[in-house]
Parts: sequence; C-alpha cells; structure tokens
Amino acid sequence: MDESGSVSSVDFTREKDFVAALADSFSNFGPNGVQMGVITFSTDAYLDIKLNEHSTKDSFMAAVRNIRQNSGSTYTDKALKLAKTGLFQTSNGARPGVTKMLLIITDGASSGNYRLCKLQLRISEK
Repeated sequence: MDESGSVSSVDFTREKDFVAALADSFSNFGPNGVQMGVITFSTDAYLDIKLNEHSTKDSFMAAVRNIRQNSGSTYTDKALKLAKTGLFQTSNGARPGVTKMLLIITDGASSGNYRLCKLQLRISEK
C-alpha cells in the first residue's frame, strides 16, 4: 500500500478499507486457506503484516485498519523487493506450491526503478 506523501490521509484510509474488504470477501481465510500480508511503502518499504500473522480475517482486518501512514517518496521498487525477500518467504508464512499474488495500490509513478524489480519478481517465479 502506497503511504507516500502524495497520498492524503483520506485516500490512505480508503486503501486500508479496500484491503480489509478484500479479506472479508474470502470465505476460506486462514492458515489452510487464503492468507494475506501487507507491505506499506514510501521512501522505504515495511512488512506490516506477515502472511502467517493472522489466522482469522477479523484479526487481519483490525490489524490493517491500525496501520499508521508514514510519508516520503514513492519507491514502488522497494515494496516489490520486500515482497520477494520478505513477504513471500516460508518464514513469513508463504506456503510452497501455493499460488502467490501481489496487488500494488499506489497513486502514481514510482521514484525508483520498479520495472527492473518487476522483471526480477517474474524471473524468480519461473
């Protein structure tokens, strides 16, 4: 989730509400079903919620709504790198053989080189 300085507090709340609603839409949320994590990014990227951190969607949704916004530039590439090196690791709840999906919520152009990082993510899945 983009938390950069160009994202208003109202829009950041909308981002959190969207992610919570997405989680709420899954009937099979949990350790053996759908797992969700959250990375926020601006000048730096943070792994706010690991895939294995919440076993119920209610606790996940509450955690999402409690995320506080930082600000800074929009380094989407740092979020993509953290997805690969942090979020999608088995130590953080990623399960081998299970499809991984990444949704990026941002308000604009990246300050970093997200195209190169996107290519690295694609290559690592092959």
